Amino acid sequence: MIGGMSSRKIRLNQEALILYDWLCLNSGLNGTLLNSRAFIKWFQNEMGESLSDEQLSEAVEELKSHRLINIIGWQIEPQPFDQQKFYVD
Repeated sequence: MIGGMSSRKIRLNQEALILYDWLCLNSGLNGTLLNSRAFIKWFQNEMGESLSDEQLSEAVEELKSHRLINIIGWQIEPQPFDQQKFYVD
């Protein structure tokens, strides 16, 4: 150990690394809005691989857990509520 820091490096998964690079390239001083649909489409076009909502969420969580990003807001789009599928007590 040098200076009290471990020499072990953290390995980011491919999706997290690509998302981080994309965020850095597309962020201004106040960050950027991540449109998940647009990012997934861009990822598929540029990388030639599919990316699911779950994989994108995992990439965001990985970056967040390593303190590489801060979540400063949410934009949420409600979807239709299927009353046959859900119930409220």
